[in-house]
Amino acid sequence: MPSILKISLHNNANGLLKGYALLVKAQQRFFVVVRTSDITLPGQGALVPGMTFNAAGGVSIRELDSSRAEATDSPETFLLGLRSGEIGDDVLSAYRLENRGVLDSASEVFEQNLDDIFAVELNSDALASGILIKRGYTQNETYSGFSGYHHNRRVHRYNTPISNDRPYRIGVELEVYARSEDAYNKITRSRTNWFQCESDASLSGDPAGTSWPIEIKTIPLKPSDATSLEFWKEPMAKLAQLAKSAGCSTTGLHVHIGKEILGATEPVREENLNKLTFFYSYFVEEDPDAREKNKIICGRAQGYCGGHSKGNLADFAKSVGVLSQVAEKPAAFKQMTDEIKSATRAMRGDINVGNWSSLGTIEFRKGDGRISKTRVAAICAWWEQMCLYVINTHPKDYSFDSFFNKVCRDYPAVAYFFQQDEEA
Repeated sequence: MPSILKISLHNNANGLLKGYALLVKAQQRFFVVVRTSDITLPGQGALVPGMTFNAAGGVSIRELDSSRAEATDSPETFLLGLRSGEIGDDVLSAYRLENRGVLDSASEVFEQNLDDIFAVELNSDALASGILIKRGYTQNETYSGFSGYHHNRRVHRYNTPISNDRPYRIGVELEVYARSEDAYNKITRSRTNWFQCESDASLSGDPAGTSWPIEIKTIPLKPSDATSLEFWKEPMAKLAQLAKSAGCSTTGLHVHIGKEILGATEPVREENLNKLTFFYSYFVEEDPDAREKNKIICGRAQGYCGGHSKGNLADFAKSVGVLSQVAEKPAAFKQMTDEIKSATRAMRGDINVGNWSSLGTIEFRKGDGRISKTRVAAICAWWEQMCLYVINTHPKDYSFDSFFNKVCRDYPAVAYFFQQDEEA
């Protein structure tokens, strides 16, 4: 029966964890099996006799030179040879290899994903060492430390999802205050592949008297992750022990969505942006019930500008009761909504498209700062689904209730805020 040892691979230079692997002895030959999402090893074509492996993102297998190993050597003994340099391997020599224990039952490996085999290690390493890794994303860049405003955008490339589920991504900016200098150091010194810590001028001071402000900015995330309670569960639980955001007048929770959500071409995106800003201005913020629900989800009644973008033509059409009729006339609708959309480029309102050309995103700024898996997932889903609603609905058929009922039905995080009994 094959013998299997679990190992972890760390960067020789800085000790950063790069991934987990199996060191396997089968028929007097030695192999290393690693998830391709962690590391790609030359020799992927190698096969372990009588064994198969699987993992999300693929598996990379490398047969090791066992010419200097004894027939009686176990994987543990072979690992000692690799670590001492007595047994050489030009690829593994780039890593510090650590023994993580023998796999108890070799037979079980045939039916398990490598992610399942290392579930305990993934969790314990993240909690113990400050490494916060999301396995569904590349690890080409490791983010750590505290940087100036927009510094990371200039000097780092973003890690990317290993697999995409939609043609656009969602980024989150959460402003917090660390609870102490020690907590500040723990947050900013975390080593992560999916968020960065930066400064922001709006966090220069707070009435609460705290003095450790941090803006936590994610890389562009898969929409299914950004709107998932499970994705945010562990990071928010850990962050809540170290920082606060709710109740601080200067903190916000902003969401960037790639403009690809509005269509495949620029003309189509501009047309749907018109529809989005029109819906928000006149079917959300101009309706008392809808405005209240928007406030409940976002956590505050108004954003930074104290209002939302509107247009004189649309105001006039609404005042004389012909808003719906104008929406049915393409040329008139475009003239009316171009005016609304123009205002979103000139102000940092609830929907801000100032980064439409430079970053290719729509920024939604209404959210109040909250360290909460439910709040973050709900706000991301709220804005994403609003975009999708308007591109699939003719303006003459706009109905906030239709949008609201669907988003509550499809996203438990949104529905949570409108339950009569929150313990249910």
